[in-house]
Amino acid sequence: MKNSNPLQNREILSRLKVAKGHVAAVMNMIEEDKSCEEILLQLDAIRASMLKISVFVAQHYAETCLLDALDNGDKRRENLNKSIETLMRVNQYCCQPNLSFSEASATLQASK
Repeated sequence: MKNSNPLQNREILSRLKVAKGHVAAVMNMIEEDKSCEEILLQLDAIRASMLKISVFVAQHYAETCLLDALDNGDKRRENLNKSIETLMRVNQYCCQPNLSFSEASATLQASK
């Protein structure tokens, strides 16, 4: 990750490994024909884990990468708009924990 220190990278990689473990667990649960409730709980753990990672990276982005982009004088406005768009896209998923199933499904379809 650009402009990050090794400690930050280790933290992100550690969180990703946890999420990877959750994904492997879901795959096993499906192969073992576990209940939908168990699978959904594990999927929720994955979502929460990915949300934490996204927030961590977005914070780093805002503190370092965004400032670097704005320092690029010729394309300052273009870089700012692109950065805002990126952060808003992350925020779209971070800040909607109470989406109904139909709203979440519509959001997923629209993003394809």
